[in-house]
Amino acid sequence: MPDSLSVVLKDSVPQPYVARHIDHFSHMADSDTVAAAGADSLPGLPVVMTVPSTPAPRALPPSPLENNVVTGMMVAAVFFAVASYRVGYKYFDNIFHNIFSTRRRENLFEDHTFNETQILAALIMLTCVCQGVIAHVHMGLSGMVPIGDGAVIVPALAGVSLLFYLLQLALYAVLGWVFLDEIDRKIWLDGFKSSQALLGVTLAPVAVAMLVAPVHDSLLTGIAITLFFLARILFIIKGMRIFLADFSSLIPFILYLCAAEIAPLAAVGRFAMVLCDFL
Repeated sequence: MPDSLSVVLKDSVPQPYVARHIDHFSHMADSDTVAAAGADSLPGLPVVMTVPSTPAPRALPPSPLENNVVTGMMVAAVFFAVASYRVGYKYFDNIFHNIFSTRRRENLFEDHTFNETQILAALIMLTCVCQGVIAHVHMGLSGMVPIGDGAVIVPALAGVSLLFYLLQLALYAVLGWVFLDEIDRKIWLDGFKSSQALLGVTLAPVAVAMLVAPVHDSLLTGIAITLFFLARILFIIKGMRIFLADFSSLIPFILYLCAAEIAPLAAVGRFAMVLCDFL
């Protein structure tokens, strides 16, 4: 009985662990040792460990989004336009009619009984604010004005845009009073108001994109300029359909383009640059 117990205890003793891949690991260790020794033994080629150099940290360039006045004006303009949609949504049903139509006799089924003052004021304010934001971001990134001065420059540019709109509206009203009857004058002025209101709706995404991603300034500024001149061309085409009754009215219409369309635009651009330099 004791012999059998000793045999069992002897068999239960754990055997020492032997690594199965010891030869492989030893081969790797030998190869690393040989490589290191060979590298050290090569004449003229010392082993040098260099730390990669990194540029010094720099502050991010000023962003228009950091200015609470700029973002507040943009948010307020969009909110005012959206809030006014409830009372003036029918204006959007007639906006393309006002831009393209020169019909003196209105359709009986068209609704013009709603009050369009609030929605028109909201859309014109959106147009002016968007133009101010786009002009400021573009001039700031171009180095014309400090981009961090948006709290002063953006309201000033939006005010210039609003003043330009009111002066144009007054000029067109005078021209319509001189050369047109009451119906054609109203049709012409409605086309101008609707083209500027639609311009604000199309410029809003461009202005927001310039605030969020100013790196695409060139592309977005080009889109904004294209939209501005497209709205202006649509209004000029409507004026041609109203004024050009025959060939003899072509010369007065060309004079109107130079005096009422081209010269004021160049003047307001120059005035905006002088105002930004003054501020």
